[in-house]
Amino acid sequence: MATNLSDSLHTPYRPERLRADVLNRGEATFKSDLQEIVEALQADRRQSLDGTRRLHLAAQLLLQGEAARLAALAPDDNRIAALREGAARAIEQSQFLADEVALAGVRIPMVRKTEALLHGRVTDDANRPAGPVTVTLVAADGQPVEGVAPVEADSAGYYALLVPAEVAARLPADGRYAVSLQHGAERIAPRFEPQPLKAGAVRLQDVTLTDEELKKLKVRDEFPELRPRKGPAAKAPAPRKTPRRGEGGTHGHEPDSPHEPHEPGDHGEPEEPGDHH
Repeated sequence: MATNLSDSLHTPYRPERLRADVLNRGEATFKSDLQEIVEALQADRRQSLDGTRRLHLAAQLLLQGEAARLAALAPDDNRIAALREGAARAIEQSQFLADEVALAGVRIPMVRKTEALLHGRVTDDANRPAGPVTVTLVAADGQPVEGVAPVEADSAGYYALLVPAEVAARLPADGRYAVSLQHGAERIAPRFEPQPLKAGAVRLQDVTLTDEELKKLKVRDEFPELRPRKGPAAKAPAPRKTPRRGEGGTHGHEPDSPHEPHEPGDHGEPEEPGDHH
């Protein structure tokens, strides 16, 4: 028996490469041209990270379901513990990747040599976004810098205070600058050393808020304590251990059944873990 192979099967495999056409259209459009290229690369990275995150969620469902099946057939099977441990690692990785997906959406502004930028993230002590806080550029005395509009931290906690050229030109050489945070009527001044800022400077300033500062800004929901109902049969609710990262879902409770994922959503396609504060 003779077999004829198509010529295309003899062609060596070469993975496709990302191609970007860079046009030098002059200084007038350089900033927008470069931003367009960076945007395309970042969008591809975010899509890849999100696809990997979904694979980990699917793996968690499969591992947890198999562990439940074995537990019903042979409760003493040594593989049950290994499967559950694998499911916990998968959900932990999916939560880490969810953070990376959010960070991949961050877009750092392009800064001309006549402008200045102070940027960073506003997070809690677990590196989670603090919430929808308004960030204002202030001088060392706490007064807002005129001409620089306040911005709101995005879903990743990122903020970027771009100082226009006309404002950067009149900043004093020995000036020092920081940020103030506001949510509603509450305002705080985070504790860090004010930084110098002048035309052409790009300063990174991450802000980590304490629990007390988060409570003062009221950016996290506070749930009232559960109290037993009056009556002889009333019982106080059993204390629930707060899960560490990777132990239980982001809602802080175990699933009702071994078949349920730690994330809410349809069993056919797990949804993204919620960011419930």
